[in-house]
Amino acid sequence: VKTDTYNKTIDYYKRYIEPYKISKIDISSITRLTYISWCSDIITTFHMKKQYFKNVTAVFNTMIQFALMADLIPYNPVRDVKILDECKTLFTPTTQRDIYEEALNLQEITELMQEAEKDFETHSFSLSVIILLKTGLRIGELLGLRYSDFNFEKRSLRVCRMKSKTEAPDQDIHGVVPRLKKDTPPRTIPVDNETLDLVKRLRRRNK
Repeated sequence: VKTDTYNKTIDYYKRYIEPYKISKIDISSITRLTYISWCSDIITTFHMKKQYFKNVTAVFNTMIQFALMADLIPYNPVRDVKILDECKTLFTPTTQRDIYEEALNLQEITELMQEAEKDFETHSFSLSVIILLKTGLRIGELLGLRYSDFNFEKRSLRVCRMKSKTEAPDQDIHGVVPRLKKDTPPRTIPVDNETLDLVKRLRRRNK
């Protein structure tokens, strides 16, 4: 388990499970009603959005799975509870501002870039992270790139195809289609020398 995942799990447990009645009763005594009541409490108390709530309940479900493996309970008491439906009127709606606030800040982008550059020698995939951060490409556009799209003399990148999420009659064997999303026209974007050098090194490495 990654350190970050472990720390988040402990944080979720201490903040949303440990203070509540559901943590005080024997796990074999947990019922459908107990579970729904706890979920309703934390959603309304913390004004939770649906996605965040899913992360919290994932911790609870992991506890249930461990209890099953240890034979502490004969079955999962909340297996048939469609909790998102049960609590759908309680969630705080996600706004465009919330989405914006979840984006990386400048310091986080800088740190991620530095880690990716350090990691390049052992993990070529790091170059994908660097290209995404420096060019603003969509994931599908990144997956549609070819070496021939890079113009090393003009220090630019031609974006003209993408990997399609759905099957298309004109896709190649890798699922890439010769066009961009929603009829977006092809575009040429500038690329810095450091990134182009990494592309050259990757190409030499793969020959």
